Amino acid sequence: MKKLLMFAAICMMALHVRASFFIQVFSIPANQNKNLVVDPSKATAFKATYNLSYVSDNMFNTIVVDVVYISSTETLVVGPAKTYTATSSAGIADYIDATLPANKMTGRISLRIRSYSPQAITNYSLNSYGVENAIVSPEEIFRRKMHGYRLSILPGGNMEFIDPPAAFANTSLAPVYITITEDGKLYDLYVDPTRAPGQPLNDKQVTTGYYGLRKEFYVFTQQQAGTVPVYRYVKKANRTAVLFSMYPQDETTWEKTGTAFYAYSKRVRDTPTPPAGVRAASHVFYADPNIDRTFFAMYFPDENNKNWLLPYIIDPQGHKVYQSVFFADFQAFPAYKINP
Repeated sequence: MKKLLMFAAICMMALHVRASFFIQVFSIPANQNKNLVVDPSKATAFKATYNLSYVSDNMFNTIVVDVVYISSTETLVVGPAKTYTATSSAGIADYIDATLPANKMTGRISLRIRSYSPQAITNYSLNSYGVENAIVSPEEIFRRKMHGYRLSILPGGNMEFIDPPAAFANTSLAPVYITITEDGKLYDLYVDPTRAPGQPLNDKQVTTGYYGLRKEFYVFTQQQAGTVPVYRYVKKANRTAVLFSMYPQDETTWEKTGTAFYAYSKRVRDTPTPPAGVRAASHVFYADPNIDRTFFAMYFPDENNKNWLLPYIIDPQGHKVYQSVFFADFQAFPAYKINP
């Protein structure tokens, strides 16, 4: 009889253990990109896994766990709820088989825990999952491709676009964009003769076959004091490499297409006193020597990006030494600056 009473007392104590519960992990295992990929026209089944822990602190005995879809207009439970009590010292590792109804695209999916005694509480997982359309339109495929090209040429640091110098407002100063063909093989420069202000022209066709990636610098469409003509050349062998230079090139290799714009020279005899703010353009080469691809920019791409040739060598003392071959022979007003 005494043993029975002791066993009953232990059971009663277990039933009344109270604790604070915490969400350690919430995951939709097949969607580590933080989006649930769905066909919007159909319901989508998925498994939500989670780990819970708790600390005995006389707070709550029982909690209810479910998976919810939350948008600006609704909170929708998308799977069966599960109930747990604070009677295990090993924590809780479990899952819920959930189903997101059709046409739920704007909200996010979270894990929710609730308790009602001694007071009502509701907590959500720190992470959540968005909903991504698996039916990708040709426009979206193109947008992603252009986004990838643009990311590949980003310099390190934070880019901040800037306006051209006010002192040249009444001249022929015009923005220049880095452009690219849809197949990504040919980079070029496009001078906007309308002198369009504002943000860089991205993912828009600026001339036949070429799309804008980034506003890069400002040059002149008509010659100004201290400027020199910069010519555009196309490689005859493959028509996929474009060169901009103030110097004549080997005509057996390069075809001169005309004057591209006017800019300041790096040679003192051409531009003895360049205006404040100009910067030498950089000539960037593709890292794979078998691919003849190049472009001109104000700054080199981030050195952690392996698509493009790094603009320095390492000297015997281990220092990075920049090579002048990587810098173009003209200077221009940058269209952006790089902040640390």
